[in-house]
Amino acid sequence: MTEENIIQEREKKLLKLFKKEYGLVIVFLIIALILGVYIRTQPIQDHNGKPGLWDISTNTWTLGPDLDPWLFERYAKEFVQGGSIPIIDVMRNVPLGFDTTEELQMVSYFIVATYKIINLFGDYSI
Repeated sequence: MTEENIIQEREKKLLKLFKKEYGLVIVFLIIALILGVYIRTQPIQDHNGKPGLWDISTNTWTLGPDLDPWLFERYAKEFVQGGSIPIIDVMRNVPLGFDTTEELQMVSYFIVATYKIINLFGDYSI
């Protein structure tokens, strides 16, 4: 058997498998999609009368799992107040601090630009 015949035979077997198992693959993908949506919406659903992201100590919404937006907001506030983002962020990696030049700062700059554009029409906070 030549190499070309082997490749053609494997292609036929692979196509035959996909045609044969096509329905099973579609069912598996639908189940995976439903399970993924169910798992991702669990924290949002109602638990004993309160949503899953509800902080019982303050009786308000909790911070949530993603802390990056709060960092970008803090950098934007520091930029507006001081004119730039400090090179060393002393609130991260205590006691040494964190070199902010190694971090993505574009989001903070976009927040500041949006803040400046919106403040042309009134006085708003970040």
